[in-house]
Amino acid sequence: MTETVQSAVQTGVDLSLILSIIGAITGVSGMVVGILGVVRSRYQTVSEFFSAVEKPEFIRARGAVYAAKEFAVGDENAAYVINFFHHWGLMAKKRYLPMWVFDGASGAGAVRLYERLEPHINRLRDKNGDKRYAEYFEWLCKKIKERHA
Repeated sequence: MTETVQSAVQTGVDLSLILSIIGAITGVSGMVVGILGVVRSRYQTVSEFFSAVEKPEFIRARGAVYAAKEFAVGDENAAYVINFFHHWGLMAKKRYLPMWVFDGASGAGAVRLYERLEPHINRLRDKNGDKRYAEYFEWLCKKIKERHA
């Protein structure tokens, strides 16, 4: 490398130009590595989402929510489903989870579950004075509906 630099200096190429080019290449390389890391992280999140949807605890809670006529304040199945989609809604809103994962059955299921649980969510919001309870579950369902309108 030193011979190349010496040769460049002898032929009149400015050393600062060479260093600028090396710096630019380093910067671009760093950006590419960073972007690849973000893409990899998003796909790991997608994998985690699909794994979570298949967990027996979620399947059991989801089935209980579909089967229930009403929900008591401390209903564990309702709480599990609400917290599940609140978590994934937050991940989607912050762009860690791409919205396309909800383009199929998981999106339709989330909307059906939200509609089923909405009176319960509103009751808990009123009871606890927390208007933001399950806000990302609600946000997620609105976005899913917008995507399929």
